[in-house]
Amino acid sequence: MKTLPLFATLSFIVFTAAAPPSQGGEAQVPITAHEWGTFTTVSGSDGKLLPGLEVEEEALPFFVAGFPGLGGFNKGFGEVPILAATVKMETPVIYFYADNREPIAASVKVGFEGGSISQWFPQRSGGEESPVKFAPADPAVPNRLQPLPVDFAQSRHGSAEWEFEILPQGEADPILALKPGEIPAWVHPRGPESNLIRNAADGAVENYIFYRGIGNFEIPVTMSFEGDGVLVLKPEAAIGFALAYEMDESRRCRILWKGELKSGSTARIDASPEAVPFQPEPALRPDLYAAMAGGLREAGLTGEEASAMLRTWWLSYMDRPGVRVFWVAPRAFTDQILPLAIDPAPAELERVIPYRAGSSVPEL
Repeated sequence: MKTLPLFATLSFIVFTAAAPPSQGGEAQVPITAHEWGTFTTVSGSDGKLLPGLEVEEEALPFFVAGFPGLGGFNKGFGEVPILAATVKMETPVIYFYADNREPIAASVKVGFEGGSISQWFPQRSGGEESPVKFAPADPAVPNRLQPLPVDFAQSRHGSAEWEFEILPQGEADPILALKPGEIPAWVHPRGPESNLIRNAADGAVENYIFYRGIGNFEIPVTMSFEGDGVLVLKPEAAIGFALAYEMDESRRCRILWKGELKSGSTARIDASPEAVPFQPEPALRPDLYAAMAGGLREAGLTGEEASAMLRTWWLSYMDRPGVRVFWVAPRAFTDQILPLAIDPAPAELERVIPYRAGSSVPEL
């Protein structure tokens, strides 16, 4: 008897922007901004999203700021009770590219409709207030407080803002971005040769802006399993890139399917071992990596950015036993969930979301 499958969905977000006039005396200095990140959800065999996504799987360095007790950010006291968290947003990073000769003053405002931005770096200049509230833990001890539950089934409108300078590329030493307590997942995103940024709030220097969050909203593709190991994908809109694969406990891999999904269609993928045999480890892993990187490049990432994203999450997400599905979400979904404003205002903006879905089914 098979157990009910669970799916974990991960998205990688890319924003590509070009902005006209720069500040600081240089007219018409073009600016490009690229962002990738992740969304994770868990659903049952019927495709409905399940709660419990507030647990932090990848610990962050101590210098990352955030709301205490929310999304794994403790620093001084225990976890805040979280209710109805069905979406976990991890590691959006924003890069900036410009051929400037002097610093360019810039700002970023990002929203999170249906969620809260719980962690960030560098220090933000504005944004939402903490959703964590406190009440007396003991009426006899008024100074002893305890956090109240945060219910993400309620409507939430997260946000964060940053003011910073884009430093001239090649004139700022990358050593300025190094910090004590860094971890591989923090260093890997530095792969692309983007301009360093210097935060206006505290002078911190880094290759990117970083943030995380948790929330509750529906995703534009329903994923489920039918009998006999058939994986079912039902998109609400056209999906330009999708890839399904499986890795078993012996580290063998197999690519089950890749292609496009038409709006309103239903894709039924035979995930049984008889349909597609496993390949010996590590025979398929380079092909799998190449397929993912190729899809990310076609979606808008540079080769360096695609490599940085895959290296950041490969060991903790991709290289784990189970069925995995990647797919690219419609532009409208990104615009709705993560509204983004960059100043200087971008002349062009391209946004791409590849998702990863994983199954906990022990056998197919």
